[in-house]
Amino acid sequence: MNFESNNYKVSDNGSDIADVFLRLFVNRMDTYAVQKADGSYVRVPQPLTKEVVQRHFIGEITVGAYMINPQDQTTKTLCFDVDPEHVGKPEEVTANILKACNGRFPEKAVLLEASRYPDPSFHIWVFFEPPIPAKAARFLGRKILEHAGVAVELFPKQDEVAPGEFGNLVKLPLGLHRAAGKYSCFLNSATFKPLNPRCLFDVEGCSLPEKDIQRAMELADQQQGIQTKLEPTRETVRKGVEDLFTVPCVKAFRDNPIPPGKRHLSYAKNIAVLYRQLKGSFDDFRDFAVELVCNQELFKVRDVMGWMSWAVSPGQKLNCEELRRFLLNYVPAFTCEGCPIVKGEPEPLELIQAEIEQQRTINLHPLIDYYPETGLTLGTLLGASQKSLIIIKEKPILTSFGALLIREEFPNNISVRCPSYCLLQPIHNSEILLVSRELLKRGKIENPASSEVFQKILYKEGYYWWHSDKRTYILWACWIIGTYVFPMFNHYPALHPQGERESGKTVFLDLICRLAWNPTSRETALRAANLYRTIEGSRGTYVVDVTKLDPRSPFMTDIIDIFETGTERGGSVRRCDPETLEPRNYSTYGPKVIASREELPFEAKCIRIITEKAKDPVYSKRCIEIDSDPEMPKIVGDIIRCVIKVWPEILEAYKAQEQTDKLKGRRFNYWAPLLAICQVFAPENYADLLSLAEEDAERVEAGDRMSEVEDAVLTILQAYEGITISLLLKDLTDKVQSHIPWVQSHHPVRSAITNLGIVRRKYQTAKGVAYNFDLECVRKKAQTRGVVPEETPSEEAEAPSERETKLNYGVCEVCGKSGASGVLRGGRWRYVHDECKKEWEGPL
Repeated sequence: MNFESNNYKVSDNGSDIADVFLRLFVNRMDTYAVQKADGSYVRVPQPLTKEVVQRHFIGEITVGAYMINPQDQTTKTLCFDVDPEHVGKPEEVTANILKACNGRFPEKAVLLEASRYPDPSFHIWVFFEPPIPAKAARFLGRKILEHAGVAVELFPKQDEVAPGEFGNLVKLPLGLHRAAGKYSCFLNSATFKPLNPRCLFDVEGCSLPEKDIQRAMELADQQQGIQTKLEPTRETVRKGVEDLFTVPCVKAFRDNPIPPGKRHLSYAKNIAVLYRQLKGSFDDFRDFAVELVCNQELFKVRDVMGWMSWAVSPGQKLNCEELRRFLLNYVPAFTCEGCPIVKGEPEPLELIQAEIEQQRTINLHPLIDYYPETGLTLGTLLGASQKSLIIIKEKPILTSFGALLIREEFPNNISVRCPSYCLLQPIHNSEILLVSRELLKRGKIENPASSEVFQKILYKEGYYWWHSDKRTYILWACWIIGTYVFPMFNHYPALHPQGERESGKTVFLDLICRLAWNPTSRETALRAANLYRTIEGSRGTYVVDVTKLDPRSPFMTDIIDIFETGTERGGSVRRCDPETLEPRNYSTYGPKVIASREELPFEAKCIRIITEKAKDPVYSKRCIEIDSDPEMPKIVGDIIRCVIKVWPEILEAYKAQEQTDKLKGRRFNYWAPLLAICQVFAPENYADLLSLAEEDAERVEAGDRMSEVEDAVLTILQAYEGITISLLLKDLTDKVQSHIPWVQSHHPVRSAITNLGIVRRKYQTAKGVAYNFDLECVRKKAQTRGVVPEETPSEEAEAPSERETKLNYGVCEVCGKSGASGVLRGGRWRYVHDECKKEWEGPL
């Protein structure tokens, strides 16, 4: 069979294919649905026959089939719907799901479909022979999504259907998408190339043993029981309206096509708030949104879905007047009469009390957070159920986004923010799920010893990366552990590995990407608000790899802002949201690491590690093992288990840290979290880490003094006019000493000149070393650093006699040789040989 044939359409009526097609895909034969031109469906109360399927093949109609057989509540198929309108990088998401299916289902039981080829819209089908209960199939589907670390729609959407109900349907393969005008086809799961439709003859279902099905049913029931048990114990929202389309504004929008306009955004915002207020969560919100926009040609489901995170943020209320004004522009006869939610204006006291309760509510981040009332919380997103699982004080809590958790052990109400641009790395997702399962089964977890975890990290560092100062490994290990508890600290330093090419910076970053909390990859492709929203939404370890950081680059400016503000709790950057065009503050606090070859503008916010080339070539050979090292996930799991148990000890040690004579001020703030972690995980190494911290503080203090010298040099040089100026080092040192008395020699002045990069030429004269300075560069540097120039030297005060003017000779500013004639300009001498005047760049 030619599996790479481009002939992916059914060329004839497909009589033989229709038979196997019905056997594989159709769970319910007594009814089906037909797709309309706008992509919506209408149910047909007639049997789904072979003839109907053949009409589907040739594009005469497009058929959707219901997923559950109501007679025994079973299904033949699972379907993962990867929709590019709702999923970023659909090819990558599809590949992750296929990878998760590999080994869990037989290869021939999984089939990939492009639902509107060649668009990146995919269905992944898993077949069961014989059919299994829909509840068990859905449980297996959710586990696949958890292992894949993605969130997509899963069909069937119900565990069972009641008599007279039908549940959700899925468009059958090998048909025409009426709205897109494109056919479906099957794809090779490795190459994503079209397959011949006759590949269906090779498909075989997955025969699950009865005990496995029963176990899946038990686990599904157990998961639902946990969810029910942990829901709020008292009513926190008004009793929901069963059918939201009985609300006049919702019904009017669905039934009246409305032309596009900017005010659609305000409508979507209010509808999202309304749904949450009435339902208490966003369960089934997408299904509601699909029906809501069925008659709105240019209003997409994602326009409504995009406001979910905004709707659960503090202070957002339903604005009925805004809805009313919007609809009256397009539906003049609109009225709120008969609205089931209008109860009259509340009393002022009720409004005040409601606002107080809202402000008291703790809004936890779904992945990692800390409040004194809750302690450190670690969590994950359950994509299959659109819920959040959070471990609070060694107790796993399953909750809907935005729903209140009212529990006796917490003095305030707690809710979990709806994730926006939120992504948790698969390894962290898996480990948190495993820990939660163990807590639910046993009531406790097996915690590795703190010292054991620390030694594992040290071993991996030393195995892959080399440094001559062994204290650097202690610093690194403490920093890695700190990324899992950073919300507890007021400051958390950025790491800055700096060194030449092939000095180990990349290996350093690769290890952080394997061991730190929820790291980003070493990419610099994100831009502007997407970058800020990713850092705020995922609260992970931000990893940057640059050769040189150019402050003039717009993207580099974003990176500088993130590092300048993101090392202190509460740090944020104010930017305009590209979707709403409204200004908002993006939180930037979190662990960060940036590798470069040069110093950084925000060096004071970093702990710098000078990387060194390994003397033993074995280190370069080991690098290829990092990605496949099986110990890395285990270490991540051990860190998670350990910090869940010992975070109170870390917090106590952090509060007890005290400044020393050498370690104080801002440097103490940055080192205190790492010293606290060392005190808990490796107390025997505390003295070594403290000595490294004090040396770092002295180096930074010396760097601050050097900055003072650099500013003095710029101040002096700005006083000269023209394009270049030549000065002896000893003369410049004398001038600097008049500004900064503590400068006792030319050495700090020479270092300042080198750091500034303002020298065109350096040469030796009979009177000593001289420098030819680029004054244009001097002025730019001074403007960037905000250095104010001295008053320009007075021409009258410095003007020599006429005889001195004629006999004055000096060092040529072009060739650097002595004997050049001088000309007085701007109160100072400019020297150049006659033969060098052609190369002269400045005005004589």
